[in-house]
Amino acid sequence: LNECDFVGFMGKDFNADLVTMGKRCGAEMMRALNFTFHLGPRSARKRTETSAVNKVEEFYTPAILRKVLQYTAIDYMTLNLSIPEWAERMLQDEEEENKNLSRKNKPPLFTVASNR
Repeated sequence: LNECDFVGFMGKDFNADLVTMGKRCGAEMMRALNFTFHLGPRSARKRTETSAVNKVEEFYTPAILRKVLQYTAIDYMTLNLSIPEWAERMLQDEEEENKNLSRKNKPPLFTVASNR
């Protein structure tokens, strides 16, 4: 790649972004993207890429996700990108699980002694 002026991200229109990038960066890039991502005519349409999200959720844990977001935070801020919905959901789910666990493991505020 000598010159390419495209910025995309792994959002719900990831395949459409790949097709746009391939068209802007030339035939060699388009061939590489088609080979790697198995792009087809439907890929340029706006649609939700559920298989990509499933793969990410299969390999990411909330702890790994936090590290990745810390590492890429400057990109999100500089490019004014939103955190993907799946990432927000994963972190919110973890927070809710932690709240539920702390409620279960929390000692009672007071105990009543019996006079037996």
